[in-house]
Amino acid sequence: MVSNNFFESEMVKTLETKFQMEPYVFCDENLSDYEKTVYILAIAYGASPIYRLSKKDVEELSLWLEVDFKLLAKALENEMNFPCGNAIIKFGDDTIECGEYFKNDFFDVIVKLFFAYKNLEEIYDDFGNEAVGENIQTFFAINYYFEMANAIAATYECMHENAFSYDNTMYDSAECFRPKNDIEMLSFLAISEDCLGYDEDLINRDKETYNALKKFKNKKSLDNLDLDKLHLDAIEIASKTMVLVKNKDNYLPLNNKDKVLVLGYFANHNRFVGGGSGWVNAYKPKTFIDTLKENNVNFDFLECYNEDNILINEESLKEYKDKYDKVILFLGQYQKDESEGYDRITIDLDDNQIKVLYLVKENFNNFSSVIVTGSVVNLKEVYEKSSSILITYLAGEGQNEAIYNNLFGLNNPSGRLPESWISSLDQNPINKEYLRRDMYYT
Repeated sequence: MVSNNFFESEMVKTLETKFQMEPYVFCDENLSDYEKTVYILAIAYGASPIYRLSKKDVEELSLWLEVDFKLLAKALENEMNFPCGNAIIKFGDDTIECGEYFKNDFFDVIVKLFFAYKNLEEIYDDFGNEAVGENIQTFFAINYYFEMANAIAATYECMHENAFSYDNTMYDSAECFRPKNDIEMLSFLAISEDCLGYDEDLINRDKETYNALKKFKNKKSLDNLDLDKLHLDAIEIASKTMVLVKNKDNYLPLNNKDKVLVLGYFANHNRFVGGGSGWVNAYKPKTFIDTLKENNVNFDFLECYNEDNILINEESLKEYKDKYDKVILFLGQYQKDESEGYDRITIDLDDNQIKVLYLVKENFNNFSSVIVTGSVVNLKEVYEKSSSILITYLAGEGQNEAIYNNLFGLNNPSGRLPESWISSLDQNPINKEYLRRDMYYT
C-alpha cells in the first residue's frame, strides 16, 4: 500500500516541474531601466486592472510616459498568465525574475492620474480655467493621487536612479518613502501645464524647496564660517526684539557701577529656544550670570526657586535688604510648560514664582522683572509689583547678552509685542464666543 507521504512527494515534484518555466520573451531589443520598470509594472497591472484601457487610452498613456505604444499595449494585454506569481521576463539580453512586482500597485496610481488629468482637460476645454479652479472635488482628487504616488516613491527611485531591483521598487508601508527629487516626480506625472496651473505651481514651490535643500547639501564647512561674528549678529537681533512694557520713575537703565542683586532661576539657566523641533545647538549659550561676570558687574545672585521648590524664605531674604542699588527678578516659563506636542491649560506663572514675587516685594520697594517666555503669560501681579518689566520672549543664543544690553542702556528696548498680553483667558473673545471647551495657548 502506497503511503500518503509518497503521494505528497510526487505531487510536490509535479508542481515543481509544472512551475519550472522558460522566461517570457517580452521583446528582443535592449531597454533602459526606466522602460523595463514601466513595462513590468504594466504587465502586473494587466493581470488585474482597475480600468480597461481603450486603444486610444493606451496611445495617450504611452505619450505621457514616453514609452513605445506597441510595447505598452503588449504589456497591458498580459498575454502570459504567470502561474502563482512566478514571473521571469526577458528584455533583449536581460532576464529578470520579477514576480514580486505583481504586489506593486504603482501603475494603478499612474492610470488614476492619467484619467484625472483627462477629466481636468475636458473641464478646462468646456468651461475654462476658472471653472476648473472652482471644482474642489477634482482639485482634491488630483492632490490625493499625488499623495498616493509619493507613498510609493521607491518605484520612482528605480525609474530615475538606475537602480533596477525589486528592493528599490516595492512600496514599504512602514517607511512611506518620499521622492528624493519631487521636481522630477511632478514633471513625470504632469500631462498638461494649463490645467489649474496646478503642476506649474507645485513644481515652482518644489524648486524653491529643492534649491534650499541643495544649499544645505552643499553647505560650507564650519571651518569657513565666522561663528564669532554670527554670534554678535544674534546678540544684535535679539537686542532689538525685546520689549520694555513698564519703567516707573526711570528705574532702568542700570549702571555698571551699581551694586546689583539678581534673583530667579532663569538668570542662571538658559531658556532661549523652543522645545521639540524648535531646539538648536547654540555656539555660545551664555547665561545672564555669565554675561554679568564678563562685564565686571558687581552683583550677587540667589536662585530663589526652581521647577519644584521655593529656595528662599522671608527671613533669608531680609539679609539682602538695603544692600543693593538695583534688584533684577527673572520669571518665566520652563521648558516643560510650553513646547510642541502638547498644549498649555493656563497662562498663569507657576505658584512658586508668584510666591517669590510677593517675598521680593515685601523686602524691596523697587525692582525690575525680566520675563523669559515663548508666549503670553498673566503679568497682572507682576505689573502691579514691579518698577520695570522687560519681556524677552525666546530670543536665541544671543538672548542673555541682549538682556544685558537692554538693562544697562546699551540698547533701547523698543521692540513690539506680536500679540495682546491678556491676564485672563476670559479676555480672549474666541474663548467666550466660539469654543465650547477650555481654551489654551500653545
